[in-house]
Amino acid sequence: MTEQPHHPHKSWLVPAWVPKIFGSAIGVMAFMLMAAFGLLVVQQHRHELKEAKRDQMMEVMQANLQVLHEQTIIRDTVAEKLPKLTPDVQAKLAFEIWDGARRLNCPTWLLLAIIEKESTWKLDAVSSAGARGLWQLMPGTALTTAQAEGITITNLDQVFDPIVNTRLGLRVLQNNYRGAVMAGKSPEGDFTKALYHYNGGGESYARLVMEKASPFQKRLAAPLQGRIKLPEDTN
Repeated sequence: MTEQPHHPHKSWLVPAWVPKIFGSAIGVMAFMLMAAFGLLVVQQHRHELKEAKRDQMMEVMQANLQVLHEQTIIRDTVAEKLPKLTPDVQAKLAFEIWDGARRLNCPTWLLLAIIEKESTWKLDAVSSAGARGLWQLMPGTALTTAQAEGITITNLDQVFDPIVNTRLGLRVLQNNYRGAVMAGKSPEGDFTKALYHYNGGGESYARLVMEKASPFQKRLAAPLQGRIKLPEDTN
């Protein structure tokens, strides 16, 4: 008996071309959905990058404005305290104070308070012990510190120069701070104990300096609003 050839089942209800077209349509739709999803992911990533870049730019701008704000306050303070100095010298002194605070990682208001306590901003101040200038430096300390700083002093009257006096005063404060930290008497970043050794004043001296600090703290902590406006978002 001859075996009849097997023929695949044919459906008379669903034509053979329908599954092919339907399958192709599903594939196209799936591809389009995947492409759309991929596009959304790319757009979202671009948006996130744009937002991150914008936030970074705003942080940099805020930091720059804060520096400008602080420098302006210091410049104004120097001008008020030392009106007889020329604007050029006022600007240089203000920068020395600001830059010194930055290099020492020390609060700027503390440096201003030290000057207030030491000399009440009198350029020619001389103590009964012979300490001189804004930072009230003893002649011997001034000479040895000047040598370490690479500053040539041929006449002790040079110590009265506000720029020179400030540079030397900052170096003395820095040495005191490092000494206090290395001796385990002060944690990193705390200049309070460094004040104990400034001119040998001890704890009472540090307390007096901190009492002078409040007005400077308030001025430097004043918000930027009303002084400097940030650019509005244009997106």
